[in-house]
Amino acid sequence: MALPKRILKETERLIADPAPGISAAPHEDNLRYFDVTITGPQGSPFEGGIFKLELFLPTDYPMTPPKVRFLTKIYHPNIDKLGRICLDILKGE
Repeated sequence: MALPKRILKETERLIADPAPGISAAPHEDNLRYFDVTITGPQGSPFEGGIFKLELFLPTDYPMTPPKVRFLTKIYHPNIDKLGRICLDILKGE
């Protein structure tokens, strides 16, 4: 199955002009999977922290949001024990 042009364009833009403190790289064997690293912002309690995540773009993206999972252990009321984001708005409810 070919990758939609939208995902290719967004990936190119993400690599060419990354958001400050965030890096994302697609897997070579599946361009829908990304390895993401977020660094803690300066002056915040997270300064110096490095948070690793994985991101997957479902086949019906952008109509369905990406699936994100924290690989770095994190405590947050909206993150479950497996690192998944648990917000009803992202689950279509």
